[in-house]
Amino acid sequence: MSTKLQAFKDKLGNYSLKFWIVLLILSAIALAINLGAANYYSTQENNARALSSELQVLSQKLAKYSKESASGNADSFVEFKATQVRIAEIVATLKKSHNSLGAQGALAQVSKTWATISANVDQILKSENEVVNLTITANQFTARVPQLSARLSEVVSAMSDYSAPAAQINLANRQIVLADRMARRVSEVVSGGEKSVSSADALGRDTAVFSQILTGLKSGNPELNVLAVATPAAMNSVIAAEDLFAESENEISEILSAATDLYEVNQAESAISLDSAIFLEDSENLYSAYNNINLRRVFP
Repeated sequence: MSTKLQAFKDKLGNYSLKFWIVLLILSAIALAINLGAANYYSTQENNARALSSELQVLSQKLAKYSKESASGNADSFVEFKATQVRIAEIVATLKKSHNSLGAQGALAQVSKTWATISANVDQILKSENEVVNLTITANQFTARVPQLSARLSEVVSAMSDYSAPAAQINLANRQIVLADRMARRVSEVVSGGEKSVSSADALGRDTAVFSQILTGLKSGNPELNVLAVATPAAMNSVIAAEDLFAESENEISEILSAATDLYEVNQAESAISLDSAIFLEDSENLYSAYNNINLRRVFP
């Protein structure tokens, strides 16, 4: 009887030992799974935080390069495009690999804001050649205005020398004022602000008047009551001014033909400037969402 009891105790002991061994193995496996999962989620969260932090920096760069690009800076267009590409990559990566971490709402807002901004970025990028060329043209015209004014001053001086009628001298003086005003109009058109459209219309009118008066000083224009200058010195200065203005007229024509596109570019830039601040705030909220994910997760 005692032998059977001892055998039963030994068998029970063996089962107990096996149970604890199995339990130990299962605990080790559970611990390994827990550590592996914790490491995986930690890596995922760190990557997500790093990407959302990078978005904050890129949102500010985007606003900077947008303004510079719309102003015709050729180098900024390169950085502007690269910034757009990088933001698009980050947003796509977050949506693909980090959209199930408890930050869906914040990520959806980032994606929504970026979609709006990206459309305006495309508006500027597609007009790159026109914007850069227009800026160069505008600078060429502005640089030529002082030369044009100098030739017109010579006309006024020569007209005074031969005692031209005061009304005619006043017309020549008005040409100097008009040249300066056209330069200001060009700057307003290129700036693309609210006045750009009206400035383009005014530039067209000023150019037509300037051309008519200049032609009148050379050949006379009874309809406008403009007399041709009466001395070789005055005529030589008029012809010199006319040659300069012939080049300027081509530049003004290019500026006026591109005015509508430039207005749209600057409207897009203004929208990006406003939306980039919103995008920065959205990116900060996204970072906070990723930063608090481990507080909401049950396991591990």
